[in-house]
Amino acid sequence: MRRLNFILVAVVAISLLAAPLVRAFAQDWILYQISASNALSTGLFDGHVSCAQIKENGDFGIAVSEGLDGELVLLDGTFYQQLADGTVRVAPDSLMVPFGMATRFKPTEHFDLGGIKNYPELRAEFDKHITSRNIIYAVRIEGNFPWIKNRSFSKQSKPYRKQAVIVDEQKVFVEKDTEGTLVGFWFPDYIQAVNLPGLHLHYLSNDHRSSGHTLDLAISKAKVSLQPIYQYLIVLPNSPEFLKADLTGDKTQEIKKIQGR
Repeated sequence: MRRLNFILVAVVAISLLAAPLVRAFAQDWILYQISASNALSTGLFDGHVSCAQIKENGDFGIAVSEGLDGELVLLDGTFYQQLADGTVRVAPDSLMVPFGMATRFKPTEHFDLGGIKNYPELRAEFDKHITSRNIIYAVRIEGNFPWIKNRSFSKQSKPYRKQAVIVDEQKVFVEKDTEGTLVGFWFPDYIQAVNLPGLHLHYLSNDHRSSGHTLDLAISKAKVSLQPIYQYLIVLPNSPEFLKADLTGDKTQEIKKIQGR
């Protein structure tokens, strides 16, 4: 296992993927990430780490299934997978993940939300409460949603197309008067190309009947819990596809289209 450490304000570790995983980093205040967002947007959908391996490094997070076969939510130590037909199941430990992130969630900051009419309003309200725009936050929002729009993809076949090309084929589900939890992360702008700046949230209803990557929403009442993150471990695939892929260039507009922003 090769490991390259950059010491800034926090420790950022980038490691080439091999067995065993880096368990030394499985502790508090660390975000554990599989691959990079630019790799996923480029169409690298093969999984390299299992749900079981990710759970060794966190109990809270979001991810996508191999082949884009549904969005994943890791909540309280259990992975939930939303499939393209809208059903939600507990993901098997053997399910492979091409891109995802997890942490051991221990929030230190809390605030209440209400009267949020859409996603831009949520972002604006969130920005009022973070203490720094230079660190990462794990975000948990539990509450009542008059409506919420989530998406998932159907499983893709090789040769994989770029994610921005297939985004028009996404399956969108609108749930009304639902209670549940948003799980996700907030990233600073300088993280682009490795992850998505700003809020990235996935939803899971309390009855586990609806889930997915959240595109838009309204919130009548909610409690927000935040965990600041100061260490960032990225595990990169060592597959030939990843090693040869061109991940350079500004993919900001592609990412915005993929995220529905």
